[in-house]
Amino acid sequence: MLFVFGSRVRGKLAGDGLVKFLALVLPFIAFLAPLMYGLSEHDWSLSSLVAFHYTPPRIGVEMEPKTPEVSDSGIVLRFQVNNTSELEFRIISFKGSVHTSEGVELGDLTLVEEVVLPPGGSEELALNLKLKDRALRNLVLKLMQARNLDLLIEGKMRVEVFGLVAEVPVSESFEVRAEDLGLVRS
Repeated sequence: MLFVFGSRVRGKLAGDGLVKFLALVLPFIAFLAPLMYGLSEHDWSLSSLVAFHYTPPRIGVEMEPKTPEVSDSGIVLRFQVNNTSELEFRIISFKGSVHTSEGVELGDLTLVEEVVLPPGGSEELALNLKLKDRALRNLVLKLMQARNLDLLIEGKMRVEVFGLVAEVPVSESFEVRAEDLGLVRS
């Protein structure tokens, strides 16, 4: 009976030793496992792991020209604006000018109405072109001679992102055809 009792004591002590061992090792593993995972994610560089890294969101806009609209009040240039960024933003104003490829200024541009662009979204942007005194005459003459005219928009677009307003420089060239303005029939 003593032998049986002794083996029970040894078994109980062996179980206590395992519990004590696990109680010592598990907190160490619980601390070390996330650290090892973090190091593996940062190419085993401790400085890369502890240093703060901020990657600013990518912001981008693509403008594709559409057919301009001629009315009694002037010319409205229309563009399909594609938001290639990761953030939603709002175009709140645009001030700029339109020049021919020879550098002749045709007039000033202003935004017709604000445009909200969700990430990856696409909307129409309308810009009102207020022509200079003789610009309309020169524009019509050039279009009648060449049938198309390369124009350049230069200006500043004010955008709002997360309540912050920023000015974005815009330089976009596009072609206007005489047919687009209804000057000749295709």
